[in-house]
Amino acid sequence: MESRFASQESLWRSINENPPELKGVTKESRNPVATTNFSEVYRGSWLPPDRGVFGTRMLVAIKVIRTIPGASAARQEQTLRQLKREITLQERLKHENILPFLGVSMDFGDLPSPISEWMANGTVLQYLKKNPQASRLDFLKGIARGMRFLHQPTPHKPSIVHGDLKGSNILVTNWGAPCLADFGLSRVYDPATFWNTATESVNGTTRWMSPELLSASNDRKSLTIASDIYAYGITAWEIVTGKLPYHDLIDTKVILEVTKGLRPTRPRDISDALWNVMQQCWDVDVKVRPSMGSVLRAFHKIAEMNPPLRLLSLGTSS
Repeated sequence: MESRFASQESLWRSINENPPELKGVTKESRNPVATTNFSEVYRGSWLPPDRGVFGTRMLVAIKVIRTIPGASAARQEQTLRQLKREITLQERLKHENILPFLGVSMDFGDLPSPISEWMANGTVLQYLKKNPQASRLDFLKGIARGMRFLHQPTPHKPSIVHGDLKGSNILVTNWGAPCLADFGLSRVYDPATFWNTATESVNGTTRWMSPELLSASNDRKSLTIASDIYAYGITAWEIVTGKLPYHDLIDTKVILEVTKGLRPTRPRDISDALWNVMQQCWDVDVKVRPSMGSVLRAFHKIAEMNPPLRLLSLGTSS
């Protein structure tokens, strides 16, 4: 009888879209360096073919995706097809503020493992804690550029909603630039869990989710560019302050209060201009929320202000 792994690998190869399959990827960490609701991330290495047999192996991140317990064969096939579409799309996203995607490996579990470049600086929050002198404004601008790239359709890609923007999903390159990671796969894995607002946590994203997504009365929940803009505003506050949004509330309380109008408090020493951008991004009226292009134009004006925004270097808050 064909094993479940062999069966899923055969199905994967039969699906039309074919992201690059990498050979010779190896784990460098015994234990995962990060864990999500649907995967474990390991530090690994890979030798690109163009470097030759004696070339230097590059460090990579291996995302080992868990299978869905008890899922039917039809559900497994649907998940594989969705996963392959997401991965194929990510392979096309070439931008300085998007995590570089390299391909997939079939060697680490029942499902294909996405492989991306390893970011030794960690998340933006980890980086800023170690480098308090770094300009928060530069990071906010870089994140906004990445989001604008996702949202704008091109001949090579549709308009894309990130769907899970927050500080822990933003990594930092070796040269200190932010890059967006971890969009799409969480919704592919288990959309029912992602939208279950009755649970203690909505896939870990509750604090960044817009009120129209959290509202129990909204039976037609749909991730949109507007919900991404809302999450960007909350993420901007998170980066400026270095704090977890609504850090004194549990997730279920956050859901209740945000739908009633609760938003983060104004950080100390922040300029009116930056505060206005944040408030517009998380406005309850989706029509008030600006595009990422408008956010970038506002940031360019803020960058020209004199004196510079001290908070954006120190990250203090009230």
